[in-house]
Amino acid sequence: MESRSYYGAGYQDVQHRRPSIRNARRLLKWTPSVGLEQAVECTLHFFLKEAIRCGEFDVHQDASRHLVLSCSDDPPAVDSKSS
Repeated sequence: MESRSYYGAGYQDVQHRRPSIRNARRLLKWTPSVGLEQAVECTLHFFLKEAIRCGEFDVHQDASRHLVLSCSDDPPAVDSKSS
């Protein structure tokens, strides 16, 4: 079944959609216990950790000892100093 048939017109309209937890607050007396910034940070951490574990990203340190993520599909970086 196509998503439009199931969810209705406008489902993919992310430019104009305004998600709200108003009904959860009203019907369930629920409020979030984690702030938005922390939730985004934890979500990003989880997905990056999973991508690294699955081999989608490689992690290494550069010359300055900074951690660098590179996508496994990316072509190897060319060192401009060796040219």
